[in-house]
Amino acid sequence: MPFDNIPTDHRLEFRIYWYRVAKVTARDITIGKSTNLMYKKTWSLSEPVIGHRTGRLDGEGWSANTQQDGEGFLTFGPYISVVPAGSWEVNWPLMIDNHSADNAKVAHIEAFDFETKEILAYREITCQEFERPFEYKNFNLKYIQVNPSHRLEFRTYWYGNAFIKMKNLQLKSMEFTSFGKVWSIFDSHKEKCMFYKTQDFYHIHTWKFTNTC
Repeated sequence: MPFDNIPTDHRLEFRIYWYRVAKVTARDITIGKSTNLMYKKTWSLSEPVIGHRTGRLDGEGWSANTQQDGEGFLTFGPYISVVPAGSWEVNWPLMIDNHSADNAKVAHIEAFDFETKEILAYREITCQEFERPFEYKNFNLKYIQVNPSHRLEFRTYWYGNAFIKMKNLQLKSMEFTSFGKVWSIFDSHKEKCMFYKTQDFYHIHTWKFTNTC
């Protein structure tokens, strides 16, 4: 069962509740993580830090269409400058009106260093990358942050040849780790066991089945 451990200094329990309707045997409890979410930020496209050169506010997002708008930056900003060095991922939820007309490029997304005018990573998005019309699909872009004090933009350029709508913008950092732990379930004395970690020590609390949490 996946979960985000935020904040990381809180004690956790991994509990099994039994409804007394069938025999259930618990062998052990295993916890592991392949990634650790260090930072997560989501911007609404109506926030002042998000700029626009084309399109308009459209419900929960921002859209542009071929009848009313010329090509240009659907979004730019947010000029964030508190991003530590390391690996980062930006997420763009986008939708299109027709995904099968052709396979032309419809949008360009990029991570941009405003101080050096350098594109840190980019991706061209084509019409047929969308799976269904009028349904959001997440497009991700990973980049390496080297200069933590530099202002960054996560920009969306619209080519003006299809209806495109963007919902929001999300930035997250992922730290890879191989941490894992397995706890045995002791039932020889018909007791429940609770394990928790404080700093570098694992503690065990036990109680009889007749007790409640």
